[in-house]
Amino acid sequence: MKLTIEYLPTHENMDYVFELQIDIVQRLCAHNLLHLLDPERQPEAVTRDGDVFEIKVDDDVIFSKETLGRLPNGEEVVNYIVNNN
Repeated sequence: MKLTIEYLPTHENMDYVFELQIDIVQRLCAHNLLHLLDPERQPEAVTRDGDVFEIKVDDDVIFSKETLGRLPNGEEVVNYIVNNN
């Protein structure tokens, strides 16, 4: 599975993405599910223009700041991965 975090590169977002990547990997390791991520075993971070913060699995948006009204957290992302595999 390809997990991508797309975001506007602000200082706040960049820090959050870094922490979110670590949180997701640690939570997947705790569930012994790190093998689900392709290919480097970590979420890919991609910068975009515009006020965007989205998390995608295989190019499908699973969480976005716009729809949630806040930034998604690692627990929500891992729960989605666990429940949809």
